[in-house]
Amino acid sequence: MFAKSRGFHDLTHEWQRTHHIEQYDQVDSRAYLIHPWLKYPKFGHASATDYAARFIRYGLLTREEAQKLVREHDHNLDVKAVRDFCEFLGYSETEFWEIVDKFYNRELFEKNHYGEWVLKHPVWEES
Repeated sequence: MFAKSRGFHDLTHEWQRTHHIEQYDQVDSRAYLIHPWLKYPKFGHASATDYAARFIRYGLLTREEAQKLVREHDHNLDVKAVRDFCEFLGYSETEFWEIVDKFYNRELFEKNHYGEWVLKHPVWEES
């Protein structure tokens, strides 16, 4: 909001950052988005949680609004980021996901019937 008030524009015209709740992240290199997202399989939260928590503190979102955004975005690693990262390192996307799969924290995650990692106790299901 601060950047917008100073004349900056979001980057939705470039691509939709599926992992995030705002569109100003990583304007110069998509592959850098891999690093902060790797908190998700390890700790169960990533950039969407970071920003949503900050927006709640600033009074820009309610807890319920933030939970919805986190549920929709935190687990999504941006496809373009994965492609750029793999292209740079010479991995296939399949190899990338096979490596990431080994690092999911099994105390926090389990695989659903589709073989996807899901949080055992997501924050949006708390009472």
